[in-house]
Amino acid sequence: MNPSPSKLRRHIVIALAQGMTTSEVIADVREVFGVEVSKQLVVRNNPSRASGAHLSKELRELFETVRAKTVEDLEALPMAYRATRILALQRLHAESVEQRDRKNALKALDQIRVEMDGLELIDIDPPKQGDDSW
Repeated sequence: MNPSPSKLRRHIVIALAQGMTTSEVIADVREVFGVEVSKQLVVRNNPSRASGAHLSKELRELFETVRAKTVEDLEALPMAYRATRILALQRLHAESVEQRDRKNALKALDQIRVEMDGLELIDIDPPKQGDDSW
């Protein structure tokens, strides 16, 4: 059973507004509706692209509303979520090092770097030789 074209287009617009990539939208449509859509169809339904300029006013407003809500939700996340992600990545890095999996260890380090971007790091001088204050 094929979904109605308007329902399919709304689903694509909402997924794009939530920050999904074109490939992710294609996979999502395949999973939800059981139909294959082309990359060009997805891009044509993205009002932030030149090829999506023809979209109806209703779909453009839907995109802007969902995008604003998504950004608002992301900005409302507390710092604890970032700390939790960093700790999980740190555990992943430790496991990768233990298993001698350099590729995943480097990926985890790179993701930790991305997560920590924008955080202020405090440089603590290591204790000097013979200094027992630590």
